[in-house]
Amino acid sequence: MMSPVTKRKLTLAAGSALALSLSMVLAASPAVAFSQTDLEKLKSGHACEKCDLSKAELSGEFLHHANLTGANLSGANLRFASLRSANLIGANLSGADLEGAYLFGANLNQASLPNANLRNAILHHARLNRADLTGANFTEAYMKDANLTGANLSGANLGRAYLYFANLTTANLTRARLWGAELGDARMEGANLTQAQFSMDISIEGTGIHMKGATWIDGTIPCNGDAAVMLPHRLPRANWSDELVKWNGKQFGYGRNNEMNWHAPRITCEWHWKKK
Repeated sequence: MMSPVTKRKLTLAAGSALALSLSMVLAASPAVAFSQTDLEKLKSGHACEKCDLSKAELSGEFLHHANLTGANLSGANLRFASLRSANLIGANLSGADLEGAYLFGANLNQASLPNANLRNAILHHARLNRADLTGANFTEAYMKDANLTGANLSGANLGRAYLYFANLTTANLTRARLWGAELGDARMEGANLTQAQFSMDISIEGTGIHMKGATWIDGTIPCNGDAAVMLPHRLPRANWSDELVKWNGKQFGYGRNNEMNWHAPRITCEWHWKKK
């Protein structure tokens, strides 16, 4: 027969083993971050202000006019979701996947979207005033007439984005990539373009880019090999009076307050803008 002390030891050992097994199972199980109640509330068509929908699976969902003011959608999957005219004021969409999402007329004023994926998203007439778009991916996004006044786009990728008539007044575009972006009649008055990068296939038509009072320090436009490098891009009302344009490391000229027209022959070059 086992003594009471031995039995107690075996019981404690068994209990410890069970607790360890349960902890391992829980650790291996995927964490469900969102509230199931909130998810059902949203899908039933009800307003979901300040709902917890973090990491929720919402790909392809029809969410027209949804009220998601202040909702937590961080890490949510919203690929190809339809959010036409949705209210996302102050919502947290950090790290969310919105590739191909339809956000026509959506209100994302003061929303937080750092490192969000908006590749190929439709943001026609969307409002993103003072939104945090740090490091967000807008590659090939359709952003005609979008309002990004005061938005933080530092480090964002706007490659081949369609930004005709977009309002980027006072936006922070530090280190933003605008390779091949279409910027006809875009407004960038007072924007910060420090270290912003453009490519030679940038499209600037209409009346040009409106850049009065913009800051562009250490910006670059790389030329591609023997490509015909012509810069007839007009920048009306651009304020370049305190900037020094450099070409291949040499002084090229000073910008003027009213308009700049640049032309270059077939050369390999890189244009730099340096603060005087």
